[in-house]
Amino acid sequence: MSQDQRSTQFEGKQLEPSDFKAPGEPSIVKASNKHQREGIIATAAGAWWQSQFNLMLLVFGLLGVIAVTLILLAPESSSSVANVRVSVAGGVSKAEPVSGAKEDADEVSPFSKAQLDQARADSQDILADLLDVQKSLQDKQVEDWAAQDYEAALKMAEFGDEFYSQKNYIKAINEYRNSYEMLKGIEQKIPQEVTRRVSLGLEAVDEGKSELANQYFQSALRLDVNSISALEGLERVKTLDQVLQYLAIAADFEKKFVNQDDISDLAEAKVNMQAAVDLDASTQSARLGLERLENLQQDKLYRDAMSLAYRGLFAGKYSSARSYFNTALNHKPDDQIATAGLRQALASDKRVSLSALLTAANQFESREQWASALSNYQTVLQRDRNQVSAKIGQIRTQARLDLDRRIKEVLSDPLLLAKETKKAQAQEILAQATAIKTKGSTLKAQIVLLKEALNDIEVTIKVALLSDQSTEVSLKREGSKRLSLGRFNSKRMALKPGRYVLTGTRLGFRDVRKEIVLSADSKDSIQQFSIVCKQALIAAESGGIK
Repeated sequence: MSQDQRSTQFEGKQLEPSDFKAPGEPSIVKASNKHQREGIIATAAGAWWQSQFNLMLLVFGLLGVIAVTLILLAPESSSSVANVRVSVAGGVSKAEPVSGAKEDADEVSPFSKAQLDQARADSQDILADLLDVQKSLQDKQVEDWAAQDYEAALKMAEFGDEFYSQKNYIKAINEYRNSYEMLKGIEQKIPQEVTRRVSLGLEAVDEGKSELANQYFQSALRLDVNSISALEGLERVKTLDQVLQYLAIAADFEKKFVNQDDISDLAEAKVNMQAAVDLDASTQSARLGLERLENLQQDKLYRDAMSLAYRGLFAGKYSSARSYFNTALNHKPDDQIATAGLRQALASDKRVSLSALLTAANQFESREQWASALSNYQTVLQRDRNQVSAKIGQIRTQARLDLDRRIKEVLSDPLLLAKETKKAQAQEILAQATAIKTKGSTLKAQIVLLKEALNDIEVTIKVALLSDQSTEVSLKREGSKRLSLGRFNSKRMALKPGRYVLTGTRLGFRDVRKEIVLSADSKDSIQQFSIVCKQALIAAESGGIK
């Protein structure tokens, strides 16, 4: 039978298991073989399915292990930086999660890489600025005057370094920026520190401590090489020892004069005191000393003239007595004793006619020597009470003498105008002086000075107060209530001219009291004063530059 015929014969015929029985095999064997073949087929089919499933589990397990390994090995900052947007200007926006499936660490998108590069560049730029400020502060020995703040700023920079090493540039930027801002804040305190050191240097100059003053001024220049006040302070230090020498010599001659009343000693004291002022006009002790010696000299000349005047009066030498009494009045124009003595000398001199006395009185008036003119008019009236011109002259010169005395009293201490009552009196005096029709050169000059004094008392003066944050400071102006300023390192104020008292108190320390004088002459500069309680009540603290 051909192949085609066999195919046609079996076409459409369903094969049964019984078709595979052996010839002559019993029927029971036929059934058994049928079930056995079915079991073999089912078993074969089940084994194949189980093999595929296990293979799939194996594959997925391997993939899971690979994924976990990649996650553990990948840097943490890579994913965080990829999820942050950095502005082109260098600012940092809020972190935003990137949606989508997990990215392979080796397959960062170009945009994420650009963000990462930009963040790195921004952190490096800020770090460069930070290092510049740090170097500048180190050059100025910042550890000596702002150690605590400086250490805190460096600590922030160290945090930034840690984040940078982890490639977490956003946090690194924040820490670097915070450190930079703190260092800039320290840098802005340099003028304040310069002012403090200069103030301490000036105090040392006033106390005659040239070496300590030099240290303070030099330390101020290390912070600011162009500090005018520090440079001026160094110039004062150069001549301080010589100034102190002149002051010591002047003090010795002044002491001799007080004991012996020899005007030659007073002259020597003035020469040395003037030499000290010529070397350093800012030395307060020298200026005040020269003023004191001038007053002593005027008093000495007055006493000598009065002695000679009374000697002439008692000897009947009335012309000589009048001359010396007038000399005494030149040294003390308002002195009542000299005025009375002159009047007595004129009244005792019978040779002096009334007309001569009146003529002399008019001459004294024209020269605005009101005390001498008044004395002449009174002498005339002692001889003849009916002299009308003498009566009118007496009233006129008495009024002008009183006005002159009141003007001189105001001009002798313009700071008294800080009191409202004194200021009102000065304004009234100015109105009276201005109302006089015939004004001499002296009165015109006094009117100008009065106006200037009233204007100057209204100006404001810039004051820098320095302390140590531990001293409780208060300020009191003469004639006003005390003002509590609290505790501070430095405080700027605008004050009017006048006399003030700075007081410092601190628990466990000796109180400090400092008198300061603010005049209109210092309105164009900042006046610096330091008030610190330094001496402990138990043991005195040692000094030194802080």
